[in-house]
Amino acid sequence: MKQISKTYWIVILLTMVFFSSCKEDLKVYNSTDEWIASIENSITPISIDSLHAKIERYDEFYLIDVREPNEYYPAYIPSAVNIPNGLLLFKINIDSFWENAMMYTPKKDEPIIVYCKKGKRSMFAAYKLQKLGFTNVKYVNGGWMKWEENYPTLYEAQLEKLSGGSHKEVGGC
Repeated sequence: MKQISKTYWIVILLTMVFFSSCKEDLKVYNSTDEWIASIENSITPISIDSLHAKIERYDEFYLIDVREPNEYYPAYIPSAVNIPNGLLLFKINIDSFWENAMMYTPKKDEPIIVYCKKGKRSMFAAYKLQKLGFTNVKYVNGGWMKWEENYPTLYEAQLEKLSGGSHKEVGGC
């Protein structure tokens, strides 16, 4: 009888430990800022200067812009692929998506850097990718706005390079 009693208490104790470890996932937050503060220590930022250096060195990494297409198309960081935050978890592992972008599907340990306009959406994106098992994810601290503030002509230079020179006016307006 004592053996059944010990087993019973061990099962109860393990059940309590299991459910208390899941408590974070059940937490309700009062605001987005409070939620972001709770995940901030579990995700890794990268500065725009470090990102710029990686781009200049031609380091291999995935740069994902998680803004909406109407935010992305007017201006983006060179080499970025646009996957809106709401679609990120659904597209990140889809081979056909990456093939259309002429890239390979990222492996779980490959470097991924995400950014948005200011940084909050990319923090959530990085957190979600980590929850999906990606181990080398960073978010751009300050997002597109910080990039544009420090490297305002880099996007225009890339467009000129891709188009083969300066643009000439076409049409009347």
